Amino acid sequence: MGLYDVVRFEGTNSDWLLYKYPKDEFNTKSKLIVSPAQIALLVHNGKLEKICESGSFVLDTELLPFIKGLTKAIYSGKNPYPLEIYFVNKRLKLDFLWGTADPIDIIDPLYGIKLRLRARGQFGVRLVDYQYFYQTLVGTLLKNNYVTFDILRSFFRGFINQKVKKLLASELITKKITYFEIQIHLDEIQECLEEGIKAELRQHGFEVLNLSIE
Repeated sequence: MGLYDVVRFEGTNSDWLLYKYPKDEFNTKSKLIVSPAQIALLVHNGKLEKICESGSFVLDTELLPFIKGLTKAIYSGKNPYPLEIYFVNKRLKLDFLWGTADPIDIIDPLYGIKLRLRARGQFGVRLVDYQYFYQTLVGTLLKNNYVTFDILRSFFRGFINQKVKKLLASELITKKITYFEIQIHLDEIQECLEEGIKAELRQHGFEVLNLSIE
């Protein structure tokens, strides 16, 4: 690696959530450039050492104080030191689709007939807890240096489907909402599902916005 290497990621398209920079050895003259729509995570030995907002940074001891002793201990005072750099997409992803994979079987509380219902919709999602996401999911989801929103959809699809089925059935049964009244109570049902999905994704470091339902 050259003495004045520049570390940056332009982004290939809007569908990426996280990108791991392919090199993991830097020096005290390396320069990090973080675009306005990005966050950079600087990780050493599995520990998140620094979160860099948009801007330009020199990867020296002022930014990362821990490398001062590290370079002396491991490299006898030479410049190089190991570091993983991850770029995170800060943009809100609005077209995150959800839906029930199979029908929900319930008994209509008024007519006593068996109903088979489906639900679908979309919501916006944004990563807000970078440290928790790195610690819990990056190792599982990272493929070819990327975590894309498609990978995220696949990971979340199963438990969102189960959560929606449970909440929807509970809402209709508890409030005794008959099939012909679903449209009247749609706002209440939507609010219930939104809170449930928010709680699930919050556990993984994500914020949910603008959930819609059909």
